[in-house]
Amino acid sequence: MKALVLAAGEGKRMGPLTENRPKPMLPVAGKPFLEHTVNALKEAGVTDITILTGYHGVSIKEHFGDGSFLGVKIKYVVQPQRLGTAHAVGMARNVIDCPFICLNGDVIVGPDLLKGLIERYNKNGKTLMTLIEVDDPSRFGLVKVNGDKVERIIEKSGQTTKGLINGGIYLFSPEIFGAIDRTPLSPRGEYEITHSIELIMMEDEERALIPNEPWVDIGSPWDLLNAHEIHMKEIEEEINGIVEDNVHIKGTIILKKGAIIKSGSYLEG
Repeated sequence: MKALVLAAGEGKRMGPLTENRPKPMLPVAGKPFLEHTVNALKEAGVTDITILTGYHGVSIKEHFGDGSFLGVKIKYVVQPQRLGTAHAVGMARNVIDCPFICLNGDVIVGPDLLKGLIERYNKNGKTLMTLIEVDDPSRFGLVKVNGDKVERIIEKSGQTTKGLINGGIYLFSPEIFGAIDRTPLSPRGEYEITHSIELIMMEDEERALIPNEPWVDIGSPWDLLNAHEIHMKEIEEEINGIVEDNVHIKGTIILKKGAIIKSGSYLEG
């Protein structure tokens, strides 16, 4: 199993935070949130990763290199023009020739969700789309399902009541590239991956996975706060410095070697 991470976009709604770096390189819990994604893929057993870059893509390459420091193998594909999500996925056709996880670079995802996606695909071999239930789906692609079968995808539906949305995490077989070749331009002037998926649905069927694991779409600056909360909870305590007597510590902290907490201090982790 391989993975394709789409990280070429500019992230205009995140400005000015993204003025000099791509959105997936914004820091969450002490590291770029794209690094959390790579670690989640590794924990799910996926170590062959392709990252699609574009806007300020050099910063991604400089940080991750070949991925060896994280225990994975990373290669890069450059998307010089951002012509839509289907065009982005299609850029990987020359480097991926097997089933692969495809996920947007601006979502926070955990390893359990990815493991569930792989297990489900291994059982039925069907293309899978991850769906997330949200209270306000108006700014997302609304998805109508019958059981676990996707029946219709409505881009920017405007619906403001609770519904299922496209989570931006898929498991594709290489057949997706043929569907992309047949995908027309959308009214927005882009090649949308949801249109490619609908073509597959017409010929076969598309299955939905609705996970219980945390998911955050980093669409606005305040979404970073939700992402921080999720990943800060995962941090394990590390105390390698000196803690003097009569120190009160509440919560989890990381104390590096050489640091000293003096007597009488009160720390909230």
